[in-house]
Amino acid sequence: MRRGAFSELAGGAVRVDAYRRNLQRAFVDQMERLISSPLVTPFPPGFTPFPGFTPPAPRPADARAQARLELVELQGTLRVALARAGDRATRAHLVDLQARINQILNPR
Repeated sequence: MRRGAFSELAGGAVRVDAYRRNLQRAFVDQMERLISSPLVTPFPPGFTPFPGFTPPAPRPADARAQARLELVELQGTLRVALARAGDRATRAHLVDLQARINQILNPR
């Protein structure tokens, strides 16, 4: 999935259009959710399940580790691609993604 969403970063001058930037931000957001969400989603206080209610599926146990690895590998790809950014919008996008990934992997 990551290779497809970030295919522009492979080889040559890098230019990422607005649609792809949104896709790439959504990918990073999803990886953040997998890393930071609990294994089981707790119900809010006072919640009473109604007839037919199906609780959300728990996050797979290895999802956190896999998401972290995806972001670590993406950091390396972004670092290499930044030197080949073809325009200012792409450069800003790559720098922003690097900062967001660093924040996810190293929360304060």
